[in-house]
Amino acid sequence: HGGASPKIYEKYIGHINRALKAKVKRVNFRDKSISWLQKDFKLTFEFDNRKPFSVRGRRNNYMNAFLMNYIFRMSCYRCQYAGNNRAGDITIGDCHGVNKVAKEFYDERGVSMAVASTPKGEKIWKEVQDEFRFTETTVAKAYVKNHIRPSVLTEERAEIMAKLDKTPINDLLEAYNARKQNEKA
Repeated sequence: HGGASPKIYEKYIGHINRALKAKVKRVNFRDKSISWLQKDFKLTFEFDNRKPFSVRGRRNNYMNAFLMNYIFRMSCYRCQYAGNNRAGDITIGDCHGVNKVAKEFYDERGVSMAVASTPKGEKIWKEVQDEFRFTETTVAKAYVKNHIRPSVLTEERAEIMAKLDKTPINDLLEAYNARKQNEKA
């Protein structure tokens, strides 16, 4: 995983503003109102002057490029904090692969994990843990699906960045959306 390139994000929000003739005020990239599974989650845009607009996550060109690691910030491809090297006291995030770690916790709406990385983080966790339903596991098991290493820098990212100022953003990202290309074939 990683954080999206700010330039690509700004261009994509500009595209949505123009296409829907409204100004985006909020984006929920992982609307899990149905489920957190990739086949079900939605990308939802909220506006001041119109109803929200939602699209299935994988069908959306921006989200598909994000999930394929094509549009991250360069720093994500060499992240020094991937793995166990954490800067914060506690790391909180999605626990992908929870069904392999603790099947009894699996929930289609999503499951979070919290990792205490320092003595201060452990102290804070002990103070609040009674407020949560949890199980303990090892970092190796919890990080089985992600957080193991930095995201892989793809050739597609370089191609997208080279074309970014020459091609409308949605057209550019659609060219890298294999689902859409298969539909056209």
